[in-house]
Amino acid sequence: MATVELLGGSYQMPSSAPQAAAIALLNREHRLALLAAGVWPTVPITERHYTGAFNGQIADIIKVTNTPARRRVTLLDHKTLRPVAQTWSDADTGVYTFTGLNPARRYLVIADDYTQTYNAAVADWVAPEVPE
Repeated sequence: MATVELLGGSYQMPSSAPQAAAIALLNREHRLALLAAGVWPTVPITERHYTGAFNGQIADIIKVTNTPARRRVTLLDHKTLRPVAQTWSDADTGVYTFTGLNPARRYLVIADDYTQTYNAAVADWVAPEVPE
């Protein structure tokens, strides 16, 4: 067994388990704190969310003061609050797209302002669209 230290808490887990498994042990408040601090570790993308086997997609435009902007966009599974994917919106158009999503799931989209001028913009209960 190994002890993993995260946000002041100690978690016991098999030494062969990856850091991502330790994240699953955190409660919702701790996971949100990690995400807000910008230190959420990279976690494997799981088959039930994002493998390319699904045909759902989420796309939108990021605007700051009504002008397209480049911002980091994070996609979370709404039920578990686990990160599913992360991308940056296009600097010229503000467009971001997540593809290969399970259309039966609901997601939380967070666009944060790396300049720290504005609060994050959040859209919840987002359903992926299935292109025709």
